Amino acid sequence: MKKTLQHIFGQGIFYTGWKNAIFSLLLAVGVYFTSQIYDLLNHGPAVLNLHTALDSAIPVVPVFVVPYNSLQPYIYATLILFLLLRTKYFQSACLAMITVWFISYGFYYFLQSEVVRPVLTATDVFSKAVMNVYAGDNQFNDFPSLHTSLSTILAIHWGKSEQTARDRAEHLDGADRGFDLVRQTALYCRYALRPGACI
Repeated sequence: MKKTLQHIFGQGIFYTGWKNAIFSLLLAVGVYFTSQIYDLLNHGPAVLNLHTALDSAIPVVPVFVVPYNSLQPYIYATLILFLLLRTKYFQSACLAMITVWFISYGFYYFLQSEVVRPVLTATDVFSKAVMNVYAGDNQFNDFPSLHTSLSTILAIHWGKSEQTARDRAEHLDGADRGFDLVRQTALYCRYALRPGACI
């Protein structure tokens, strides 16, 4: 049993030494607090309005609010799995995410952007879910897109993670999930050519 656990979790937080564990936990705290800065910057006035004629031509697809809202569970699940199974990837993903957050925050502070959101009048469950997203998140902090960058970072780390041939398919599924989030964010936010312009 002990050998089986070590085989599965051998590169995770419980088997890679206390220094590695402390560094990983500090990164987890850093990811949490860095993510909280977003709300402090999510206000106007905007310097850039990123709306284009192409945006007007692409309809909102309310059903894509489901994958759009799945980003946070995807982040939590991925980071927990990496922490337990591969701290090397956990640490790399955390450092990349913190870096992307601070680059994005620089844009939000010095070159704030907004996209005027369409008025939704439908009463179906997906349209109501989109309206709830709009109500809970101001229309600022649109470029660069944190949905796109964070899901891409995690997809790349899923793709890079080294497992046995049997487990490799599961890791590729995780990478596919990340790239799906990028594609679906583009449709949900109506930015086919510039998916980075929506969060």
